This record gives sequence, structure tokens and C-alpha cells, in this order.
Amino acid sequence: MKNTSAVMDSSDIQRKNIAVIGGGLVGSLNACFLAKRNFQVNVYEAREDIRVTKSARGRSINLALSYRGREALKAIGLEDQVVSQGIPMRARMIHSLSGKKSAIPYGTKSQYILSISRENLNKDLLTGYCCSAVDFEIVLFPVTWKRPPVWANAEANALQL
Repeated sequence: MKNTSAVMDSSDIQRKNIAVIGGGLVGSLNACFLAKRNFQVNVYEAREDIRVTKSARGRSINLALSYRGREALKAIGLEDQVVSQGIPMRARMIHSLSGKKSAIPYGTKSQYILSISRENLNKDLLTGYCCSAVDFEIVLFPVTWKRPPVWANAEANALQL
């Protein structure tokens, strides 16, 4: 009986092209996983390239990286690089109405989550994979099932996939 698993074996993939819409944390991490499985990945991001711009916009607050996040980074080979930039957080601070502060540990002394820069994590993810192309300042027009998606760059030159 033939195996009908929904997961494709990378040997069955003949450099199939995949478009990832959005080069933020989720899109760029997804592109890393797909590139690792030998897909040709094209990432399209509406914002400018945060790796080269001086005025990156978006969320500036740090991200709390947990065990699951570290496992995802480990799977694509970026865990050590990202963890080296993080600050361990071993407890959360509770502030009562009376002004009293109480620390509540996340786990044992050796267990912690990491505070990391969202921007730096995104930069690491955008440069962390090969076999992928990233196009910035590309906006996706609304997609309907009646026509293929149409893209436009900052100069409004239309591109079609």
C-alpha cells in the first residue's frame, strides 16, 4: 500500500516555488523552514528592508522568547545566535495596589525566558536562510479566486506571479 502522508519528502520537491506574504517574524521564520526543505522561497514584504533602513517602524517592545520559540530557532540553526543576544528573565514582577512588589519565578533557577529585540530577531531571520529571495516595498492587491494575485512595488510597476 502506498504511503499517502500529507508531508512532502524534500526529495520529491523539485525546487518548487513558494511565495510567503510578509517578511515579519512569522513570514521570515516560515521562509526559513521552507528553504531548509529545499523549496525556492520568495518573500514579499510591504515595508522597506529593516536590515538597511535607519528608521525601522513597528513594534519596539522586546519579545519574550520561550522554550517553543527556541526550539523553532534551533530547527533552522539560529538558536545560539539569537540566544547570545538575549537577556534571561527568571521571574515576573507583580505590583500590588499597596506598592508591594513580589517576584514569581517562571520555573526552577535554571529555567527562564529570554528578552530579545524583535527587530534584531527579524533581521536574523531575514538573513538566516539561503535559497530564498526577499522583495521589499511590494504590496499585494486583494486576491480573489477569479484572478491570480497581482503585486506592485513602490514605483507602482505591476508584477504578476
